[in-house]
Amino acid sequence: MKKQFGLLFSLLLSLFISAQTKDTHEFIFNESLLEGFKKVVPTKEQSKLYDYIFVSNDNQVQVRYTFRPDMKNVKPDAVETYATALFLNNAKSKVPGSIKVLPSSKEDVQTDFGGTSAYFALFETDKTFGAEFPFCLSFLIYKESAGAFEIHLLAKTQEDFSMDSHVQAFAGKIIHFNTEININPNLQKKYLPTEIQNLYIGMNQDAIKKLRPKMQMPKDAYDNNLIENFSTGTIKQITCMMLPDKTVDEFIVEYRDEAKALEVAKQMYHTPNDVSAELPLKWEFKLSDGLILKCWVFRNKICIADSRQF
Repeated sequence: MKKQFGLLFSLLLSLFISAQTKDTHEFIFNESLLEGFKKVVPTKEQSKLYDYIFVSNDNQVQVRYTFRPDMKNVKPDAVETYATALFLNNAKSKVPGSIKVLPSSKEDVQTDFGGTSAYFALFETDKTFGAEFPFCLSFLIYKESAGAFEIHLLAKTQEDFSMDSHVQAFAGKIIHFNTEININPNLQKKYLPTEIQNLYIGMNQDAIKKLRPKMQMPKDAYDNNLIENFSTGTIKQITCMMLPDKTVDEFIVEYRDEAKALEVAKQMYHTPNDVSAELPLKWEFKLSDGLILKCWVFRNKICIADSRQF
């Protein structure tokens, strides 16, 4: 067992070093959303292992990000072994089994990061890994045929891991996989209610506001979302949910009554084909341009979303 982990440690280290010059087009990193942290210039040795290092404004935690396109050819059933080796290599104790590597739920990984699997562990660090920060919460987030994210949140105390201002460093909107698609708007029309037929998933915020001047960003809007309200008719409100790049990833069409939302959804989508316990009225449609639409009814709302974010 020790010999196996030794080989894995050597392999991981060689991958880290060889990854200094890497193709990062598979990944998106939005450091502007990393609030409460300031960037740190990595040392020469750190730059061999990490792409970005940030420290919290209160100097209690440090977060290190590494993009791992070198892992794109790793088989899904081997990722947990890689994660275990990674965590053990940075742990205070090198005894196999001393660290409990926990899997994240597939749904959470898909929603938060657009990945296919993730593993995490909380452990004490060795001096070379984090002399100033003795505790570590590490994540390895993997997407088949794309690669992985390696994230380490180093802290001075275990209590720091429970602070929202610190844990948000793992947020999916900060770091996630780039799954670009050449969107064909015409393919979406049959899945959009009449009131938003001239819009589409992937549409730019400026284009929406030009086409529909009444659709604006409220003063208390979240993440640049656009909203249009209606005083008459069956529709009460339309919301365009925006990504950090200011393109639409979800429409929320709110009707005045639940019965109307249900009627419109069944006319457009027919029998639900992607149901869950939480959402019995849910559909999935794969378009020929590669986009997958997730559609569901929640009370008096019809939601249409890009599956890469849900």
